[in-house]
Amino acid sequence: MANEKNFLGLDIGSNSVGWAVTDENYRIKKFKGNLMWGVHLFDEAQQSADRRMFRTARRRLDRHQQRIVLLQELFAAEILKKDENFFLRLKESALLPEDSEKRKHNIFFDDENYGDKEYFNEYPTIHHLIAELMSSDSSHDIRLVYYACAYILAHRGHFLFNVEKDNIENITDFKPLYKKFYSDLTELCETPAFDANAEIMEEVLKKHISVTSKDKELKQILFGGKVPKDADIMKYELLTKLICGGTVKLSELFRKEEYAELEKNSICVKNSDFSDTLENLEGQIDELHFALIASVKAMYDWSLLVDILHGETMISVSKVDIYDKHKKDLEDLKYFVRTYLSKEDYNEIFRVAGDKANYASYVYNRQNVIDKKVDSNFSHNDASHDRKSQDAFCKFLKPFLAIITPSDDDKERFEELKKKCEDNELCPKQVTTDNRVIPYQLYYA
Repeated sequence: MANEKNFLGLDIGSNSVGWAVTDENYRIKKFKGNLMWGVHLFDEAQQSADRRMFRTARRRLDRHQQRIVLLQELFAAEILKKDENFFLRLKESALLPEDSEKRKHNIFFDDENYGDKEYFNEYPTIHHLIAELMSSDSSHDIRLVYYACAYILAHRGHFLFNVEKDNIENITDFKPLYKKFYSDLTELCETPAFDANAEIMEEVLKKHISVTSKDKELKQILFGGKVPKDADIMKYELLTKLICGGTVKLSELFRKEEYAELEKNSICVKNSDFSDTLENLEGQIDELHFALIASVKAMYDWSLLVDILHGETMISVSKVDIYDKHKKDLEDLKYFVRTYLSKEDYNEIFRVAGDKANYASYVYNRQNVIDKKVDSNFSHNDASHDRKSQDAFCKFLKPFLAIITPSDDDKERFEELKKKCEDNELCPKQVTTDNRVIPYQLYYA
């Protein structure tokens, strides 16, 4: 039996390794009377996505703090002439007044006739301050200039666009983005089923409708409702869904079964962390597939940016406009709820803390809530996780608005409010995850 051959077989899984020793006829061999087979179990490997996310956030915070320190060094000499405790108050801003050494109540301003209350009455948001500094030729308090510069350094925008400050309007030009997408699609499909005219895609992407409705409209315009079959290359029906912000699987989109093993097989360009996903996919998928997805991402980001700008060329000006729209919408909404609905309905919309996407949850308003339950949105450690989106808020309001029958005098005003709700445009917020698409050029004065 000296020439007998033995074989080792392995079955390797994500959290186990099975093994067996057999002869050439697949009979399990024995060693000291025991069959030579078994399994070794171990903890399943964890993806590195979470650790990478924290590491990236830590590096971003470190760089932000370094920029602020450098800015303070530049402003220190002039600010100390005006307010010697200015930087010390900012440093202690997270502490209660009784735990602070250099402040009693105010943080930003602590002058005899000008405190935080007066500051916020004059500048409700930082964008009101930046917009004024950009448009005014008169001198301002050096501390105001510091606040504006500190905000811009902390929220400076991305550096992806190579556009000169004299040609900022090119940032919102959709045609080059669609041309790149169409070129990438042609490389992949040779004869794309898409129209080469960018205006069709531009108009659909700008609409405030659901992902499903937008996808359905795009399919109708492009294909007359009948999506072409391209079995060997990709699924057009999933491509339009991805363009509109839907979630698709790469393995199904490009008909590549091996993509199912990727760490990020399911993708969605509207996710705030999609840039990280795109970075991880580079080198793991076909270059043509990667280029097409990157082009889709650029088009979707464009739709977010033009929605934020509302026709303006400077971001702070558009943010002030958003603030004013939110203020007016809120006044109209409160008027109709108070006038035509019950006090219980008013409280449910504006004052009750809970899991519903009411106004309190939408703007994360702790101050005026009357039902601070343990399981409310305001009690979680990760507050941002539970803040409701504008779409969810508008969906919550629709049943309340549906039962309102306004008087003739209020009808036109109510119809305008109701349409904003139906289009998911009611009470827009300045701070959203969509701000990630803002380029630094839009802060040019």
